[in-house]
Parts: sequence; structure tokens; C-alpha cells
Amino acid sequence: MTLQKDNYELRTALISFTVNIRIFNVELDATELDDDLITVVHGEDIEFEVTLIDTTRGIPLTGALVEIEIGDETYDMKEDTPGVYKYTFETDDVDAFFTSKTYTVTITITKAYFAEDEIELTIEVTMEEIFDGMPTFYFIMILSSICAAIGSIVGYRVIHQARIPIFVKKVVKVRKAIKSQSKVPKIAVDSRKLALVKDVGKKWRDIGLSLNKVLGIEEKESLDSFKAKNSSIQKGGAK
Repeated sequence: MTLQKDNYELRTALISFTVNIRIFNVELDATELDDDLITVVHGEDIEFEVTLIDTTRGIPLTGALVEIEIGDETYDMKEDTPGVYKYTFETDDVDAFFTSKTYTVTITITKAYFAEDEIELTIEVTMEEIFDGMPTFYFIMILSSICAAIGSIVGYRVIHQARIPIFVKKVVKVRKAIKSQSKVPKIAVDSRKLALVKDVGKKWRDIGLSLNKVLGIEEKESLDSFKAKNSSIQKGGAK
């Protein structure tokens, strides 16, 4: 600074001053925030709220640029009320069916003539749940295992029953009837010759031979005559 006037001595004054960058206070609130970690179930929205206070004047800091970076995407947080900035992160499109998904989050706050500030935290989106505490993927796996086990048991039972000879099934039926003291059903038992014909008779016919003739069994009357001969096996059972 220079001071001068006619007939007066010239004077010069030096003045130094420092311009300090203004600072602000930041308060962060978010859904399920614990220290620097947010943990939510797939499908639950995360509400972010940043409150800024101009500490030099004690008033809300308005007009700031607040950006939130989640993973590889950056979004602007809108000023909802003076000094309060909000953003909602929806997790419906997050691929968390087979395993949990983790994101790093950076919130950057800038305003002219103010110091820049950053907040870092982590989001963990857990697996989709069919009901509280049970992820849908694990529920499907457990249900599929149960159905497969039941199917195997039923299939084994059906195959096992199909392999039991008809005669054995009839004998079992008779035994049950005897135990229950009910009417005993009639059963017919193939003779050794007739059983042999039923077993390998077709193979003999394929080579042009008749097993029936060799064993002395009439082809047309063999079954009827056999039943007639064995009609004596009627009601029975141990008493």
C-alpha cells in the first residue's frame, strides 16, 4: 500500500494476509450401517443420507456436489432439504442368488472455497431369502435332495416288487391270509415241465423244435389240464 500527497513524504505499507479454505462437518446415515459396513438382504433398498454443516458459520452447507460411487457406477446425491443429500441404492438387480455380493463405496463431497472430503465404506448384499434366515438357493438344493432321495426309494421299491415272481407274491398273500385267519385265496403252481416250457419253450421254437412234444405236454391243453390237475390246492393253511 502506497500513501502520498503533495508536500508530504511518501509512505509505503506492507500488509500480508492468509486465505484459509473453509471446512464443513459431515454426518452420514445409511440403512443397516455398522461402522463402515452395510449388510442387507437381496431386494432390500439402501438409503444413504449425508448432512453437511458449514462450521465457519454454523449453517447447513447448500449447493455442494455430493457423488456416491458404488462398484463401477457413480451417482449424484440430490439435495433433499438444505444441507441434506440423499440417494437410494436398489439391490433387486444385484446377482446374489448363488452367493453374496460385495461393493466398495466412496462418497465424495466438493464445493468451491471448501476443502474436499471423502467417505469410504463397504456394502454386502447377502443371498436372496425365501424366508427369514433361509437363502432361496439352499432351500432349493435341500428340497431337490429330499425329492431325489424319495424318488430313489420309490423307484427301488417299484423295481424290487417287479422282480418278485408272481408265485412268490401269491404265497406271501396266502401267508398273510393265514396269519389274519381270513379266507385263503386259491393259488396254482406250475409243474416242473410246464415251468420249463414257459422258461425256454420259445428258444426251442426259434430253432424249429417243440419242447412240449419232447416233454409230452399238449400245447393247447397244457395250461387247462395243469390247472385241473392242481385244483386240489384249495383252502389251506396251518392251524
